[in-house]
Amino acid sequence: MNNKKLANTETRNTTKTEARKPSALPRLQGSVLPRLQEKYSLYKSLTQQVIGLAINVHKKLGPGFVERLYQRAMYLELKNSGLKFQREKKIIVRYNNAIIGYEQVDFDVEEKLLVELKAVSEIQDIHKAQLLSYLKASGRKLGIIINFAKEIIEIKRVINEK
Repeated sequence: MNNKKLANTETRNTTKTEARKPSALPRLQGSVLPRLQEKYSLYKSLTQQVIGLAINVHKKLGPGFVERLYQRAMYLELKNSGLKFQREKKIIVRYNNAIIGYEQVDFDVEEKLLVELKAVSEIQDIHKAQLLSYLKASGRKLGIIINFAKEIIEIKRVINEK
């Protein structure tokens, strides 16, 4: 028996014949499939472009530097790309309609995509929660976390569903 990874990350043993049967795959009911397609196509071209720039930075610098050096290199890549962006964009944090403070995201690209850079051993849930909070506070839909500290660059998409 082969181990097959299913779309919902559930793992189960299947035979080659069973894996080909539609009944062996998880069923996507109602509006789930269109929502998934929309979710992963959101700013797809822009996201791919920014990831390509990050890969260039990672190829040239490799892992092992502190975050601010990757941020400076990404700044140069974004500047040369012609994309509209803001570096260290302030995100206003409100509570009951009162401004209670500010946070900073590394980059806001095309006023659509928030980009948070990391140089850590692993992207943790707290990093995803942090970016999701930035997305909610800014009203943006999509953000990516890019971790330069690994041999292979690590990238996570974070979507604000509200």
